[in-house]
Formats: sequence, C-alpha cells, structure tokens
Amino acid sequence: MAVNFVNNRAVNDKVIQQAVQQAYKSFLMEKENPGFALYIDIPGELVDINVHPSKSEVRFAEPGKIFGFIMSAVKRELEK
Repeated sequence: MAVNFVNNRAVNDKVIQQAVQQAYKSFLMEKENPGFALYIDIPGELVDINVHPSKSEVRFAEPGKIFGFIMSAVKRELEK
C-alpha cells in the first residue's frame, strides 16, 4: 500500500508511484510492489491541485524533475 502526501494533502499520483517503483526495481522480485508513505513539500506554484474534483490527484509543473528527484532519493536511502 502506498500513501502519498503533497503539501499535506493525500494524493494518488502516477509520477510518484513510478519513481518509487523504479527506485525499488533492483531490490524486489518481479511483480512485487513496495509499500511506502511519502511526504512531499513543494512550492505551490510548482504543483496544480485542481486536477481532480476530489483533489486526490495533482499535476506537477515539471514531472520529469520530480520523478528524478524522488527516484534518486529513495534509491539512495535503500542503498544505505
């Protein structure tokens, strides 16, 4: 189970999910999914919270940078 928070709002975001899965890729067997809780604080102008009526999805201004940052940070922690 994955729980993601962006600026204290619980969200379901594919960029976050894929970044974490990519970071775990060499640590899990195929078809396994990591359980995690991720809290991200980001300046409001870099994220759009009005993507979904229930505000459960977000859109990042630069999703590639967010993906790379999350993947690198999670992978770095896993390698410790």
